[in-house]
Amino acid sequence: MRRADIQCPVCLFSGYSDFLCEVRGFDIYNCAKCAADHVYPMPAEEVLKRYYDSSSYYQGEDFGAYEDYDLQTAPTVSLVDSLLDAYSVRGKQSILDIGCGYGSHLACAADRGWECHGIEVSDHGRSVAHQRLGEEARVVESVDRLPRMAFDLITLFDVIEHLPSPYSLICELFVRGAITPETTLVMTTPNAGSDDARKNPGKWKYRYPPYHVIYYSAETFEFLFKRMQFSSIEIVGQYSLYPWMKEPLPMSRYDGLLVRAGGSTLGEFFAKRVNEGASIEQATRCWQQSTAFQNVEASPRPPLRLPWLGSRLVFRLYGYLKKIKFLRLAKRWVVRQVGK
Repeated sequence: MRRADIQCPVCLFSGYSDFLCEVRGFDIYNCAKCAADHVYPMPAEEVLKRYYDSSSYYQGEDFGAYEDYDLQTAPTVSLVDSLLDAYSVRGKQSILDIGCGYGSHLACAADRGWECHGIEVSDHGRSVAHQRLGEEARVVESVDRLPRMAFDLITLFDVIEHLPSPYSLICELFVRGAITPETTLVMTTPNAGSDDARKNPGKWKYRYPPYHVIYYSAETFEFLFKRMQFSSIEIVGQYSLYPWMKEPLPMSRYDGLLVRAGGSTLGEFFAKRVNEGASIEQATRCWQQSTAFQNVEASPRPPLRLPWLGSRLVFRLYGYLKKIKFLRLAKRWVVRQVGK
C-alpha cells in the first residue's frame, strides 16, 4: 500500500492517505484518519462546473451521468415527503435544496406551502427548474445569491460527493445565517464503507471521477459533523445490499447513507469574525486553523469480541489441548523408562 504525503480534504491532516485505486486516469486515496476516499489531485471548481453545465449530464451521455434524471431521483422524492411530515404546522416553513436539479424535491415542499429555495450550479438544470417551478421557488447558482435568512430544513441529496471540499459550501451557509441551531441538515450519499466499495474499490459502481470526488463512510460523516459542532447527529444506512436479512444491519451492508444533523452553534463563530471585518474565506481559514489539532475522532470501532458461549468453548478447547500435550509427554517418559 502506497502512502502519500497529501492533505485529506475532510480531516485536513497530511500524511495519512493511502493509494486506493485508479479510475479513468484519476488517482483515488483513502484517508486512515477519517476514512474518506478522495481524488488527488483534486480538479479545480471551474473545471468541474463545465461538466455540469451541459445537458449531457442529465441525459446519460457522459460516464457517471444520469441516464434518466427524473427516474433516478424518484426515490428521494418520497424521502422528502417523510422529512416534511416531521414538521408540525406552525407558520410558514422554509427549505433550501442544494443541488436541486430539476426541482422535484422543491415541488413537494411548494405543494405544502413551504417557502422554497434551491441552489443548482448547472445552467441546464437551473433552466429546467425555472420552467417547472415558476414562481413557486427561487433557484439560484450559488450561496451568495441567496437571501440572508435562516432555513428550517436544508437538504443535499447525493450532492456532497461532488464537492471538492465539504467546508466551503457549509461554512458559507453558516456565514450567511442559513444554518442556525434550529436548522436540520439532511444529506444522502453512496456509502464508501460498504462491502461492495471495499471488495473492489476501482470497480465500485459509484466511483465516478470527476463527478464524484470525495467518497464518505459513516466514520467520515461522524468526523465531519462533530468537527462542525453539530450536537445532534444521526447516521443510518439506506438500500440494504442483503435484502433477505433482517434490519438493522451493520453499516457496511448498506449501499447508501442518510445523515440528519442539527444543533450547531458554529454560525456564532463566523458571525463574529465577519462582523470584525473578515471575509468568508478568512473566517473559514481561521476556523480551520483553530480546529486543525483538535482531537476530533469518529467513534472507535468496537474490538472483535467472542460471544460469551464462544469464549467458553475456546478456553475449554485450549484446556483439552494442554491435557493432550501433557499426556503425550507423559507417554514419551514412560516409554523411555521401560526402554531402560
